[in-house]
Amino acid sequence: MEESLKGDLYVSCTMPCVEVGTVGGGTILRPQNECLQTLSCVGPSIITAGEHANRLAEIICSTVLAGEFS
Repeated sequence: MEESLKGDLYVSCTMPCVEVGTVGGGTILRPQNECLQTLSCVGPSIITAGEHANRLAEIICSTVLAGEFS
């Protein structure tokens, strides 16, 4: 954490390699599938390839950043 040039608080977290998946593997198991459904990340995206995996990675990174902030 540091103060920005404008006096705001700047918080960042670097996670260079976050491997996530929303298709295949354990995602077909009921508990995992229900969690992905809750996060709107289950299965392949119809519109853009990797969209659900990107969303899941963003949620994970946001959670880590919130933990670092607290």
